[in-house]
Amino acid sequence: IMTYERLTLDGRATDQDRANARLWLGKIYDILKERTKALVQYDAIPSLNCSPRIKQEAQKYKKKPFLS
Repeated sequence: IMTYERLTLDGRATDQDRANARLWLGKIYDILKERTKALVQYDAIPSLNCSPRIKQEAQKYKKKPFLS
């Protein structure tokens, strides 16, 4: 988790990298049953300049938790 969190704060990382990190953090938090933390990650993705696939996946998991 710490590696993904650091990546979201790294000013040298691309938006694509940050979005991937946030998506994986959201999935991890969903697995850990920490839904509020997962939603924070999914909610941060639409404002990033990343692929539409990642944005669509984040929207999907906002509606229904990962592995639910």
